[in-house]
Amino acid sequence: MVAAGAGCSPESQRQAAATNAEAMTVSQGDVTVSATVAPDEPTVADTIVVTFTVESPQSAMITWPDLSAALPDAFELNRERPQNATTAPSGATQRTTMYELTPLLAGIHAIPSLPFLIDDETILETTPIDIHVKTVLGEDAALAPRKEIAAAPPDYRLWAMIAGGAVAAMALLALVAFLVVRRLSRPAPSERRRPAHEIALAKLEALLAGDLLERRRYELFMNELANILRHFIEDRFNIHAPAQTTEEFLHHARACAAIERNRSDELASFLVQCDLVKFARANASRHDADEAVATVRRFIESNAQAPMQEVHAEAAS
Repeated sequence: MVAAGAGCSPESQRQAAATNAEAMTVSQGDVTVSATVAPDEPTVADTIVVTFTVESPQSAMITWPDLSAALPDAFELNRERPQNATTAPSGATQRTTMYELTPLLAGIHAIPSLPFLIDDETILETTPIDIHVKTVLGEDAALAPRKEIAAAPPDYRLWAMIAGGAVAAMALLALVAFLVVRRLSRPAPSERRRPAHEIALAKLEALLAGDLLERRRYELFMNELANILRHFIEDRFNIHAPAQTTEEFLHHARACAAIERNRSDELASFLVQCDLVKFARANASRHDADEAVATVRRFIESNAQAPMQEVHAEAAS
């Protein structure tokens, strides 16, 4: 495996991305967005290069998303390197930007869907990109076998200490088992789960009590507001909204019989506005923020959920 480090030339990084990673491509009309990741098996010691290429008519105006705002905490953006536009064999214009990332944690981490705004009218979203970051030792690394040494003469005092420790450990385990059994035999206290609308309204009041509006941080405020709404919908209607793109979520919301048609249309307008503010850098005002708050509050209150029934341990018997 060849790591795509920060010291490599743009051309060598481009070749590594094409060789080691399978391109992920989405299209809409005559616009195509593709993504590659190199190296294909990165470790926490590598620099990861994510390359996005947009192929579109020369007259199309493409607004790129802000990758730094969408990155999970497992990555750090080191450098953004736009390349010169080129002409594809088809005659379309190709625009490429390379992002150099530093992995901070091992594991499988996802770069979420990113929206590309086309001619200020249409949003083309990429598919999420899963990157498996391995440790430096590798997942199958094993310790080297120890060299054999000459056996020492038996020490009976050591054996006596080991036997005494074993007896003490068994006594301790017996005591722990007794305490666990006695605790489990007690009736469990009643549990009550807060209704989804109470949780969402509490989060909304906490957001309004902050200083984002006073500091005119409308972009961050709208993003937090959208997260509150998505988590409420997930808890209330069992739609996994936080992990879906706006287009996927609206499709499931409109298919949910519990959500009224006019409510889903209102949500569509609100979430598209949030995407434009967050990813397309559209201007937002205090008036827009106040209307968004009213929309979210109205949706939560109109879909209030009654508290769940108390669950007693006795019910399981």
